Amino acid sequence: MKFKKFIAASTLTVALASISIVPAFAEESVNTEKNDLIYDNNKNLTSEEIHNRFDQINSTYELNESFSMEDAEFIENYAYNVVDQSSQLGERTRGVGMFKSSHTEKFNRFPTAQIQFTGSITSNINLLNHSYGGNVVVNFKKGHDAAKADVSISNVAYGLIGNNGIGIVYDDKIERSKTKDFSKSFSVDEMVDYGGIAVVYTYTNAKVTITTADGSTYSKRALD
Repeated sequence: MKFKKFIAASTLTVALASISIVPAFAEESVNTEKNDLIYDNNKNLTSEEIHNRFDQINSTYELNESFSMEDAEFIENYAYNVVDQSSQLGERTRGVGMFKSSHTEKFNRFPTAQIQFTGSITSNINLLNHSYGGNVVVNFKKGHDAAKADVSISNVAYGLIGNNGIGIVYDDKIERSKTKDFSKSFSVDEMVDYGGIAVVYTYTNAKVTITTADGSTYSKRALD
């Protein structure tokens, strides 16, 4: 993915006049109840397919480039959630005003039987100032094959582009590595603040990548 950070995509006046939806991000579940979708590629997706599609879209577009109609439909339907709805692993709380939303998603993954990837990731949307991050832990059990562990917490924010478009207005990640002392767990506990006008959706995920002694690698996403 090309490195992208925030550049304002619209004025606040346009944002306030144009947005009538609640910010949120993806639900970790199979979505089979989208009855108003036009494009077949956006219909009846499993949770893994949804997260793969986010990765594909986020790596395809430049900052402030309008999405195609098909990709915009996907973001609008799968990044949007009713704010008082709970997912299988997370809990959503409602903020004050349509420009305020907070979501924390808990996870517990096992890249192998000897490596556990667990914790929580958070995305906060406000009027102008937003944040993302998490508290994630990699535990190494006896017999693990790790020679290096890389952890990332990524956040992509989507906002208004031009008159009616939607696109990426912020894209960044927290990245940390561990290369020794695997008798102890590897923890990343950080939050990052960023600014942006008219952020209406976000997608936040975490990933661990393990490099073994022979140089091979394997990865596991927090949400999949």
